[in-house]
Amino acid sequence: MRKDEPNSSTQSFIPNAYVRLLFEYLEQHGLDAESILGQSSPTEIDDHMKRCPMGHWKSLVDRTAHYLDDPMLGFHLGQTIKTSHFGAAGYVLASCQNLGMATALMQQYKRLLYDASPTKVFVEGGDIVLQWGKDDSNDSRQQMHECTLASLVQFIRNITGQKISLTEISFINSAPLDVRPYNNFFDCIVLFEQPITALRAPLSLSNHQLCHTDSVLMHLLKKQLDDLLAKLPPKNEFETIVRQCIIRLIRDGEPELDNVANALHLTTRTLHRRLVEVGSNFRSLLDDVRQQMAEDFLHDTNLQLSDIAQLLGYAEQSTFQRAFRRWTGDTPLHYQQKIGGKFKPI
Repeated sequence: MRKDEPNSSTQSFIPNAYVRLLFEYLEQHGLDAESILGQSSPTEIDDHMKRCPMGHWKSLVDRTAHYLDDPMLGFHLGQTIKTSHFGAAGYVLASCQNLGMATALMQQYKRLLYDASPTKVFVEGGDIVLQWGKDDSNDSRQQMHECTLASLVQFIRNITGQKISLTEISFINSAPLDVRPYNNFFDCIVLFEQPITALRAPLSLSNHQLCHTDSVLMHLLKKQLDDLLAKLPPKNEFETIVRQCIIRLIRDGEPELDNVANALHLTTRTLHRRLVEVGSNFRSLLDDVRQQMAEDFLHDTNLQLSDIAQLLGYAEQSTFQRAFRRWTGDTPLHYQQKIGGKFKPI
């Protein structure tokens, strides 16, 4: 493999539901959507096998934003989302017993809902946090970031029937000239030019009951979603290769981006770019690999905390403990007690 090997033909995708949403938005404004977008409207919005490449979706939104002279189009578009736009996936989430269950299923079926930037869900303090992977430039995907968060918040309001209270919304893109519409819609602290796009909400919302709980419908539709998920093409192998490389290097210490790039015979820039193009990033991959390894190691009662920290490439046990709490909202000790083990005395 050469150092600047051309990128493979990998792409991130979103459901055609988002494309249909854009057509409906234009039609509601009395405009000819097909003429503006240069294509026919999707007719089978429930068919998740017909997905839209992320790059094409971005070009459609950018074209519409330019046509309407609306730099906040993504923000406005997301507020029009309905449960029906996601077909079976939307109705499964809406049929859950509570918001916590819906969030868990959202992660399980994320490839059917938004197969682009990786989403990380964890507990921090008294909040549940959803983070989206960072891409190359802060403003190149402003519309995508704002549409994603506005859609998610509106969808949650649809299935709870209430304007739930959030803790904080963060965007990596630059602040608009007028932040008041964002504050009014999200009804919480809204920050711009942040390290990562994220949503924070009180953990207590996990117990919030949904409007249309229906366990029978949920289980029937989950079978349909499982079938759809199984038929999706496999995720790009490049991310798997990077994960395997991290695992090989991690016991020698902190596996930095340049170390992994060298091991894969790539430049650091090429590795970063290729991860972005498959909707991922090095830091989130490293965290995910470490979390999975940590949870596996915690089943081994012969390992001390200091052993596990070293196996994960941490110089200090305390660094591992802080990281584990950030990932799970729990301490390693309490986690192992919950799975029925005890640490070997240090």
